[in-house]
Amino acid sequence: MNQYEPERKKTTKASKTDSKRNQKKENQENHKDHQISEKLNQYHRISIHTCIRCAQAMGIPYDYGQYMALLIQSSPEQIFLNLKKEYDLNMYSFEKDGYDIDLISVILNRIQNSMQEKFSFASNQHNIKEVIEEILKVCKRLNIHKIEEVNRNFKVNIMSLTQQYMKQANTWIQSIEDVKTYEKTLFSLLAQFKELYNEFDVNAILDVADFYILQNENKTGDCYYSYVIRDCQNKDEIYYRWACIYQKNDVDTSRMIAKKALRFVLNDSKYYSKLLDILL
Repeated sequence: MNQYEPERKKTTKASKTDSKRNQKKENQENHKDHQISEKLNQYHRISIHTCIRCAQAMGIPYDYGQYMALLIQSSPEQIFLNLKKEYDLNMYSFEKDGYDIDLISVILNRIQNSMQEKFSFASNQHNIKEVIEEILKVCKRLNIHKIEEVNRNFKVNIMSLTQQYMKQANTWIQSIEDVKTYEKTLFSLLAQFKELYNEFDVNAILDVADFYILQNENKTGDCYYSYVIRDCQNKDEIYYRWACIYQKNDVDTSRMIAKKALRFVLNDSKYYSKLLDILL
């Protein structure tokens, strides 16, 4: 057995050398990870606008709004790959320049998180009016017309939010100016998204008409009702709604509308007897 003893010592010495080498490599990797972590922390500590100016110094000409437009249309990962391909970002070093390619990922993720947190917080606080107005403003500026892009990037359900916005309108509409604000926002929203227009078009018009009538702007409200009745199939339902809204502040007009409706409503309609009740 003695003839093998030197070989075992040689093997043991080699193992110690390998262990030291591996430990050194591990320490270097840990140091590198620490440096990257510190760099990313610094990117997160400075303002997003400073980050964007640094990216512009690397040749990427985008501002905050342009990054938002990109994020509406694609994921941060895909945008990063596109920018990396289009611009020579690897030439920049954090140690030498104070910024490098990793800054781009930070910018994209910070802007996306900010967008999502803003709308999510407002939605959770039931401030639907604020959410709708802000989404509309962003989508108009960035020319966004697909609700799936809004839902994905803002982490909202724009169809549901629009429905809630219409349901909650009576909680904040107190004046004719409020009605005009609601009218402008709602119609702009439907014009921006075809899916919303198809879903809410008639109800949106009638909602606005009701609010005008409740604020004693009868002429405008009546014009909206007349417009809807002209082309709709369910005239009985619309006439009944029109007559009912006037019952709150003008019984005579309510009866006049009900009387006019009976010329168009069939006897077997469920609204026929309801319209007769208004006349009694």
